[in-house]
Amino acid sequence: MRRSDATHARKKDTREKIELGGLIAKAGLRKKRALLLGLLIDASDRPRRDCGNVLFLGRAV
Repeated sequence: MRRSDATHARKKDTREKIELGGLIAKAGLRKKRALLLGLLIDASDRPRRDCGNVLFLGRAV
């Protein structure tokens, strides 16, 4: 039973990654991987770096 749960979780994770990749393609960012990665890393770090001010891609929300 544990193996089945692990397989299900792995398949779910893989499906999410495939769906996210589709969003990247639809946004036209296929050839801008380094830029996209940098933006995502920066955006994920901003709330911690800006002392509680929640920012979304450089704009205060």
